[in-house]
Order: sequence, then C-alpha cells, then structure tokens
Amino acid sequence: MDSAELSLWRERVRRSLRRHVLGHRRLLAGLCAALAELTALDALRPSSPAVVAAPPRPVTPASLAASHPALSVVPVRLPDAAMASLLRVGDRIDLLATDPDGGETTVVGDHALVLALPPAGGSDENGGESAVTSGLTGRLVVVGVPPGTVESVTSASVRDFLSYAYAH
Repeated sequence: MDSAELSLWRERVRRSLRRHVLGHRRLLAGLCAALAELTALDALRPSSPAVVAAPPRPVTPASLAASHPALSVVPVRLPDAAMASLLRVGDRIDLLATDPDGGETTVVGDHALVLALPPAGGSDENGGESAVTSGLTGRLVVVGVPPGTVESVTSASVRDFLSYAYAH
C-alpha cells in the first residue's frame, strides 16, 4: 500500500468510526452517565477494614451489664412472640404481669430497657435450636431493670402472663 492509499484508508476508517459514534451517541452518553453514577456510589460507600481479626461475637450478659452498670440484666420470656417482635433494642418499656387466675395486672418493672432480642426459638452455641428452648413458646427478651426490681420481674416471668407497655 502506498502513502496515498494508506491516507485514503485512514480517512475511510475515521469517517466510519465517526458515523458509528454519532449514530450511537445516546447509548454512549447513557453508558457514560451510568459509569459516573456507579463510580460516585462506590466512592460514597464506607470502606471496610482490610483485615478482619475475628467474626463478631454474640452479645453476652457480661457485655450488656458492663454497658449499663446501673441496671441488672434479666432475661424474660414474653408469651406472645408477635408482641415481642414489635420491640427494638433501646426501647423503654413497663413490664406488666397479669395473674392468670385472678386477672389482676401489676407493673413489675418500670422503665425497663430492652438490651437484646435473641433469635426467636433460642439457639445453642453452634446456631442450632437448643434442647432447653425447643418446647417453649413466646420470645426471649433481655431487659435491664433496677436491681431492686429483679425479684419481682423474675417471679412474675415464671408465675404470670407477661406483657409490656411502652414507657413515657
């Protein structure tokens, strides 16, 4: 190929490429906009640590007690799992005990703090269902109560029907 033919060939390629680009400019503009958006979202995402030392450990009574030293940590089983599912960690509730025989309701835990909501059904340390909790109904809720109310809360949790009201 001589220089004139090479020059003509280059011009044809340039025109063909220009026609293709101009013919698909909307598609190319959309792809560029999408790429810019993905790049921006990636830049805004919080960075993860490069090295993870260990998997996260489950919440323990000791860690809950350490984070709330003025409260006693008490697990209670609410008999209605659907009612318990409305709770969130950090909620303040009044624990109510209703005598199943007499029907009288009393407040046994004022302004209890919901500290943890273990998985429904309970689990052993390997993630399987615990033999201790497999026959129980309701849902376990870990609350923090003033030390003076621990006895009334624990007694009511085995003797009465427990429910709650959101504290003011």
